[in-house]
Amino acid sequence: MDLDRISTRAAELAADFGVRTPRVVVGSVPQWVTWRLRYSVRKREPVLTIAAGFGDLPVSEQDAALANMIVVGHTYRAGATRTALIFALCFVVASWPLMYAAAYHGTPIEVTVSVFGTLYVFGYLLTFALRSRHVIHRSDHRVAEVMGRSAVDSMIDHDIRNGHMIRGFIRLYLTAFSPTIAQRMRRLDADFGPRPIAA
Repeated sequence: MDLDRISTRAAELAADFGVRTPRVVVGSVPQWVTWRLRYSVRKREPVLTIAAGFGDLPVSEQDAALANMIVVGHTYRAGATRTALIFALCFVVASWPLMYAAAYHGTPIEVTVSVFGTLYVFGYLLTFALRSRHVIHRSDHRVAEVMGRSAVDSMIDHDIRNGHMIRGFIRLYLTAFSPTIAQRMRRLDADFGPRPIAA
């Protein structure tokens, strides 16, 4: 695997998208991550971890995967504070009437804490699911805008081909927090026109 070439290409793509260039390192990623890439932040610096198998992908899929990871990672980071503030505000707005009702009716503290805990967990999961779906749709749109619809189509084709490798809890998690292939395609069709049919 040519790390220098991948690093150079990641830098070019980051410039195309107007985001910070990630540092590219070789490492391991979970087996279910079929793109063999992981985006993370270390000491406020974006890092792309490339695992064995990434170099086996066709160059067009490597490009699409790099672009997607760069855009998704940046979008998550850029909106993290705003999302946390919105969640906190919604939680406070929803919890104040419940606190008042609990105090007024003399509800036992154990019941009150259980209700607040449930509300917090449910609200967090709902916020995370909505945020994740938004980020994926936004990334699809941005990658298609900069690199063309075919780049996103190649990512979707890859996901379809390798979907059988994702099992159990991870499949359930991705189903809950990601839009379906059909939803992604409908958004792309609406924004960029129907996918061209290969002859």
